[in-house]
Amino acid sequence: MNLTKEIGYTVVGPIIQRWMLGINQYINYLDGPETKFLFCARAGVRIKKLYEKFLENENFHDSSNRGMFWVSRISVAKGVYRHKPDVATKIISKEYANEPIRNLIEGVFRHHPSRLADLDLGLSEYMAHGFNFPGWIQGPTPASVSMQDYLKRSSEAFDGYLEETLGDCTRAVLIDSGWQGSMQSMLSQAYPGIAWKGLYFGRIPMPGFDHKIADDVIGILFQSEKYRSGDYATAFVRHRHMIEALVEPNAPSIEEVPFGEFSSVANALIDKNVHETYAEHDELFECAMDYLSTTGKNASITQIIANYDSAIKEAARIIVHPSRDEAMALLGKARSADFGKSVTVPVLRLPADSELPSSEARIKHALWQEGQIALEYEGAMARELQAQASGQETIASYFDPKASGPEEELQPTCAERPSVAIITRTKNRPLLLKRAALSVANQSYADYIWVIVNDGGDLLPVLNVIEESLVDRRKIVLVHNETSLGMEAASNAGISHSKSDYIVIHDDDDSWESAFLEKTVSFMASAPGNRYGGVITQTTYVSEEIRDNTVIEHRRQPYMDWVRNVQIAEMAAGNIFPPIAFLYKRVYWNAVGGYNEKLPVLGDWYFNMAFLLQGDIAVITEPLANYHHRDRGSQTAYTNSVVGGISKHEEFAAVARNEFVRQYGKSDYGALTAVFGYYITDIRNRIGGIHGKHQHQHQVSPNSPASHDPHDDADRKWVILNINKAQPRRNLFRKSGYSPITANSSWQEIGEVLRQRKIIIPPPQNFDEQGYLKKNSDVANAVDLGRCASGFQHYILHGKREGRRR
Repeated sequence: MNLTKEIGYTVVGPIIQRWMLGINQYINYLDGPETKFLFCARAGVRIKKLYEKFLENENFHDSSNRGMFWVSRISVAKGVYRHKPDVATKIISKEYANEPIRNLIEGVFRHHPSRLADLDLGLSEYMAHGFNFPGWIQGPTPASVSMQDYLKRSSEAFDGYLEETLGDCTRAVLIDSGWQGSMQSMLSQAYPGIAWKGLYFGRIPMPGFDHKIADDVIGILFQSEKYRSGDYATAFVRHRHMIEALVEPNAPSIEEVPFGEFSSVANALIDKNVHETYAEHDELFECAMDYLSTTGKNASITQIIANYDSAIKEAARIIVHPSRDEAMALLGKARSADFGKSVTVPVLRLPADSELPSSEARIKHALWQEGQIALEYEGAMARELQAQASGQETIASYFDPKASGPEEELQPTCAERPSVAIITRTKNRPLLLKRAALSVANQSYADYIWVIVNDGGDLLPVLNVIEESLVDRRKIVLVHNETSLGMEAASNAGISHSKSDYIVIHDDDDSWESAFLEKTVSFMASAPGNRYGGVITQTTYVSEEIRDNTVIEHRRQPYMDWVRNVQIAEMAAGNIFPPIAFLYKRVYWNAVGGYNEKLPVLGDWYFNMAFLLQGDIAVITEPLANYHHRDRGSQTAYTNSVVGGISKHEEFAAVARNEFVRQYGKSDYGALTAVFGYYITDIRNRIGGIHGKHQHQHQVSPNSPASHDPHDDADRKWVILNINKAQPRRNLFRKSGYSPITANSSWQEIGEVLRQRKIIIPPPQNFDEQGYLKKNSDVANAVDLGRCASGFQHYILHGKREGRRR
């Protein structure tokens, strides 16, 4: 059995039988001498066949007055014209709103070549857009006069057809595939003397839905405008074309009224529907019929519902997260257009054969976007994009991309989607991961999922940490990468394997105070926090080292405690908070496109800049996050990127800023602050040293570290003096290519010269070298290891920018 037949029999078959059961129950409930049940063409042709096959089950009966209703939306629009011309013309114009009136005329008259032959549709007057149709039809042109005559005749014929079909019945129950009862709405308005009801597979109140008839539009299996996780039948909102294709005959739409002068044309169309032949793409329908004849033949109500409950769950998975093979199995036939149009619309487009040049365009135009995504992408990327397409950002749980079953079988984490996804990246650092596990377990806020991304490290130590941790196992998801993807790709992988309202990166070497999640989530959920995209807390810098497989803490001190607000211009000058302090809304990760995987370091800084183009970040002035640094000792396995990778940070600061401008500069002028932010580094550090007539032109935030440094100007002059001493003599400047540093040179210019020329500046007499090293143990360790010449050298190159005190 091929995959299409397998899905058709084991999944679609039980769902169709449940639908037929619902029709049968409603028919028996609504039946009476005043009621006629009408299977609406075209879908009604096959629905009627399915229902009659269902009735072969001796457990059910139906003695109602039922028959076919040979109509389509366009024939009903024609039929109600005499009673509700505004309704009829509005419906027709909507279908041709963006096409010229000429196309509308050809579509409505497609079965009447003699009327078309009398018109010269090449005239410019027929180039007006279709949305003008309600006014155009009242005009004096030959085409409008002919159109009025034709629609009036069609309406008269439709009155006769209704009388013939309904007889003395005063209630008509339409049976169709769905979804919002547009024909039912037209009939209710034009023939208020008849009580119109509708029985549909599902009800989807899309834009334009007639809420006046809402109580009479009955979705048998579901009634919803969007997919809701847990309400599995609502997945058909995402792929209603599966049902439409299943019940659509291989025959034309009934676009003419089957009565009076239009009977011959209409009957020819009806005959093609009655005598349709099945094709390869009709396997789902044939499997459903086969299921009703075999497994479902003698099923009781209890058995039908039990089989349906299992099948609908699997159908939801296939619709929302199909694999590539499943998408191809349900490719089906193209959807044919009605309203006089001959075009067909493919449900999915094979990338190799499509006229659309990009995957984005093909996904956008696909009738089943999740299926198209499966044809375009694989693995976690496909799963994440499918989740976004189906709206699971706010209502659904997620599927594990590395397994084949539904999420609740793979991730027994929470019955409902957790509020926070905690993402921890780790690689061969079980000692630190154990501390991170304790940090997570100690949180006073419990509505979270903890995703551990083992990025190319040994798996067994990670499993041991999980086994020994105090975190509820149902809250833990482990993502194991056989080879390392890198820090930013690991973040994206972890986020893609989760669903939540909020995201926070908790690296394996950092920690939280117990109230971190409780206070950050509470703030974001509050009225003041609602306008923000994320929130940071103040941070404590923890100096430590690893000795004999034991963490030895040396000291704690505030980190960037001058930050009271987060501005994009200041962020562009350098990162002002660590990932451990930042909780943000998941929708912003989607908007940004995740972390930039091109960058080996500074990915969090790049992400923060891109984030600020989308939304604001609030600040909680309480130190609830701990930023740990192994700034002493020499065990490189436990080194921080900001300590062990100082040269990489310096190298990629320019790379990251340039990449940011290239990516966002053309579309968002805010991105250009990355350029100006580069100079804010200098403004931060030397505002106090700007003197003379220029001083009044600059203002500095009272929270800026530069504003608290009275030695700034003296330090700058001292450094300039020593740079010029170290450079070649003045008469050799031109030959050597160097220029002297002037008295007005900025700290930024000074820093560039120091790095390029590798000039060492001796500490001035008023600089407390020992005191600075004592306060900054990471710097002391760097000096001891020869990575930095002195505390003063660190201060002028890094410490001023980092907000450290002199």
